Amino acid sequence: MKNKQNFLLIFFSFCGVNSEVVGSKAPIVETTNGWIVGKTFKTTNLKEFDGFLGIPFAKPPVGNLRLRDPEPYTETFTEHNPYFATEEKAHCMQKNYLLPNPSVTGVEDCLYLYVYRPKCKLSVRKCQRPLPVIVYIHGGAFFAGAAGPSLTGADYFMDTEDVIFVTMSYRLGPLGFLSTGDDNMSGNFGLKDQTLAMKWVKENIENFGGDPNNISLMGQSAGASSVHLHMMSNLSKNLFNKAIILSGNGNGPYAYVLKNPLKQAIDFAKAAGIKKAQGMSNNALSEELRKVDATKLLDASDTFKIWSIDPLVISKPVVEDCRAVEGFLCDNPVKMWKNGNYSRIPFITGIMNGDGGVRALSYFSNATLIQDLNKNFKDLFPKLLEINDIESERITTERLQMVADRYLSGRMDLNKEDMKNLVHIYTDRSFLAPMANTLLQMVENESKGLGYLYKFSYKGSLSYAGFYAGDFSFKYDDPVHCDELIYLIKSPAIFGNHQEFETGSRDADFRKKLVKFFTNFASFGKPIKINGKSLYRCTKNDEFNHGSKQLRCNYVDFDDKISIKFDDPIDHNAVDFWNQLDNTLMV
Repeated sequence: MKNKQNFLLIFFSFCGVNSEVVGSKAPIVETTNGWIVGKTFKTTNLKEFDGFLGIPFAKPPVGNLRLRDPEPYTETFTEHNPYFATEEKAHCMQKNYLLPNPSVTGVEDCLYLYVYRPKCKLSVRKCQRPLPVIVYIHGGAFFAGAAGPSLTGADYFMDTEDVIFVTMSYRLGPLGFLSTGDDNMSGNFGLKDQTLAMKWVKENIENFGGDPNNISLMGQSAGASSVHLHMMSNLSKNLFNKAIILSGNGNGPYAYVLKNPLKQAIDFAKAAGIKKAQGMSNNALSEELRKVDATKLLDASDTFKIWSIDPLVISKPVVEDCRAVEGFLCDNPVKMWKNGNYSRIPFITGIMNGDGGVRALSYFSNATLIQDLNKNFKDLFPKLLEINDIESERITTERLQMVADRYLSGRMDLNKEDMKNLVHIYTDRSFLAPMANTLLQMVENESKGLGYLYKFSYKGSLSYAGFYAGDFSFKYDDPVHCDELIYLIKSPAIFGNHQEFETGSRDADFRKKLVKFFTNFASFGKPIKINGKSLYRCTKNDEFNHGSKQLRCNYVDFDDKISIKFDDPIDHNAVDFWNQLDNTLMV
């Protein structure tokens, strides 16, 4: 593929599962809704597994159920009239701004989940006991993504025969996050969809051969932010036992709760053509938003873009009035985590040096973008980094100068040599600092800590760098945002058969070790030893009493060998720098 346009041609039109379907007797499982029929597949390594594709876990969120909390699916299926979970469902309605010429795709009736289990052979002892469960939440900046096997395939986890793997769809963009700030339209619907799917898994996974008391919640990017938020939500307590948080954080700037959700709801309504939205009661506004054409509602996101496709994330979580509703978030999660209001479960989190490439690389593939940004640098760049003080132009200018001094040799512009500098800015701002603060605040609350740390360093034959740059021939030195998924999640709609690495190749060996690492964590709640070395939970460093140097972690480096390292992977000066600029962290 040479560019994003080719990617677009296949991204949402891929209908098949890139695994061989085995022509044997169909698997059938009884659930709380009755009998579900799946089908059996083979991985490229010829391991058989059962897939149950598109199981409904909620009533379709359409009509009067749009922009409301999800309701459990209630239809029942008999043994003689079962539900055939054998085909991938359409993804949730969305407008993916990372694609060229983005348009609205998908459907509102999209709340389905996917369950995959290894074929049990009676001679294998581990198949005679309940298997650990990984529930995976896809990323996509809360406005895009899909849970089906064309984008979120379970083949690599099924190769291990060690776990059951579950994915779920959830509402995205304004359909998933609009709110009036009260019980008329409480918000966080996409996150509540996830919770309802998790409840379904808790109640039913034992019938698939899974252990309902050994569930790991795993997510990447916005999915990682979701996992982090589930650790702080009362609605999700006791639904999972471990957390795997990949290149994302519930307290990163892209996930900061909206301060005025009602204003955003009014603005969306006006942009979608609802007349007199400004003067409506919250009840009337909510009802009109439930009736407006869904495509118009998704397209209304365009009006919030101030430059190019930025800000990238428009629809975000909100703090709910939990006196009036059963809220997902009852307080600002930055404050909740800092005060220790979260589930005490083992978790592992980390990033890669090129995470910021998800935005930075696109700038340098378009000379017009760079020229326009440089022309309006003092006005635009603080908004892109979310460091602008809306009440003080002077403070905004001071903050911008600090960023320029640290990363751009004091210059208030970008040149073609600044690509790596811009990647570092976005990485430090959106990924490094939030992750480090999460670990720092944890060790302040927990004497021994609960979290483990990783760094992803592996640079393989495939990368998302070309997608972000708009040219698949583009190469970048470091692994970039989503590159870890190449070795965890099979995505034939993106990579075709290029992820079917030749047995014994460098990529195939790395993939096997990486997946095994996470299945072990899902099984035991702590990483196993690597070459005789143990990965320790992050703790407080009593040798220091200032700033982020209070954190002491060794870490697992996902490099060619996957190794435990004892040097410090966190740039503490960068963390302190961004904390000084970010008032939101000073709750």
